[in-house]
Amino acid sequence: PTAEVNGLEMDLLWLATDNLRLSAAASFYDSKLKSDYCNISNGICTSVLAPAGTRLPVTAEVKYNVVARYHFEMGSLDSYVQGVIVHEGERDSDLDQTAQEILGTLPSYTTLDLSAGFRKNDWGVDLFISNVTNEDAPLYFTAQCTAETCGVQKYGVRIRPMTISARLTKDFN
Repeated sequence: PTAEVNGLEMDLLWLATDNLRLSAAASFYDSKLKSDYCNISNGICTSVLAPAGTRLPVTAEVKYNVVARYHFEMGSLDSYVQGVIVHEGERDSDLDQTAQEILGTLPSYTTLDLSAGFRKNDWGVDLFISNVTNEDAPLYFTAQCTAETCGVQKYGVRIRPMTISARLTKDFN
């Protein structure tokens, strides 16, 4: 079938001071089928799986992120701290409306990531805390077989739980 996606995407970068960089990005989408999505047999629509006007799956109407990064000198170290907020809105899980009713809607989620690091000459250390609030939300749903056959036995691929990590780097010239 044909689909139509109308929307707006925006990016903003602001150097608030010599040391503070703020950035944001947002997208707003209106995505829907322009014609019926059908089971086709011998070129004929035998059943409508999703009527015209149905929202496209896994496409949130709203998604945004905000990043704040502060650079500073700590003694002889070039250092930074950073925070990132990401939000993705609610979205349908399947185009087939019967499967959508069985699998359900993917909920919205918001995550916060923090990082800090320092460099000296060609060495660097970075520390990360991803998903600080330990948000637990599915990115998408899937099933071992069609939702109509397997029913509500679905599997959700989830965002990574809170993760703490470190990175040591060395530049070789």
